[in-house]
Amino acid sequence: MNVLFSIIGLCSFRFASGTPLVGGWTSWSVWSDCSKSCGGGQQTRLKTCFEGRLCEGEELLEIEKIECNEWECYTGKWNEWSPCEDGWHFRERCDENLDCEFEEGECGMADLGVNEWSEWGECDQNTGRRSRERCASEFGCEVDQQECEAEETA
Repeated sequence: MNVLFSIIGLCSFRFASGTPLVGGWTSWSVWSDCSKSCGGGQQTRLKTCFEGRLCEGEELLEIEKIECNEWECYTGKWNEWSPCEDGWHFRERCDENLDCEFEEGECGMADLGVNEWSEWGECDQNTGRRSRERCASEFGCEVDQQECEAEETA
């Protein structure tokens, strides 16, 4: 069955046949990306009411916000990467007050027999997550997952 969604003043969900669904709140959406990469930003998520008379309160849309990436923005240049050791290397950058930010990264993975990451798989409709993997002859496989937008199917 197809569900049609429309927002014009008030929300309503209906089957394609026109029969209304039982109203209430949708689940919370996934969190948005942070509005800033440093210096303090916000992430938001929302849920909506369909068949408004069945939701508590008068609002048909509820928005939740949280703070994110609250660390200081550093403007200094990054130092050179440290030598690769056990597949990792490091670097730092500091501001004029010698407050420093550190970064670590993988290195020399090909020397360790580790393959590149595979392409991201499709978004799982049930979990809202997708995955990718990479394998090493000596260590086995590693799986990486991230949230994704589950698409509606017709």
